[in-house]
Amino acid sequence: MKFGKLLLRRAVQTEPYKSAYVNYKYLKKVIKDVQKSKKQSRTGDLDDQTKLLEFGAFFFAVAMEAQKVDGLYENEMREMTTQFTPLLAFLNKCIASHQEVPVRVLDEFTLVCKRLDQLRGMYPSFVAPACFYSGACL
Repeated sequence: MKFGKLLLRRAVQTEPYKSAYVNYKYLKKVIKDVQKSKKQSRTGDLDDQTKLLEFGAFFFAVAMEAQKVDGLYENEMREMTTQFTPLLAFLNKCIASHQEVPVRVLDEFTLVCKRLDQLRGMYPSFVAPACFYSGACL
């Protein structure tokens, strides 16, 4: 099976990533259309306005596909922050009152921190909570 078909099949089956699938087949078609227009412009068949529309369509298509991915990571960040904030508050409360932190809470906190680290690695502009960068999450 070709990579593109395998990628599409897996992306459509995986729930959180389904809506963020980049439609490479569509982008490839847009690129081919732009290339076709470029060839026609060499022969003088296309005017400048048509060329501009073709390139605009390409950049619009890329921006729309990128926006889907961006939305996925924003949702992931929101979800991780929602999980992270109460855990951090609970840990701070335990530390301040010199109470032992339950292992279950530490495990959950570690998992959330690892997921934040994954998001940061996959999405360079991702901003994790401040304690994450200070090493408090490790």
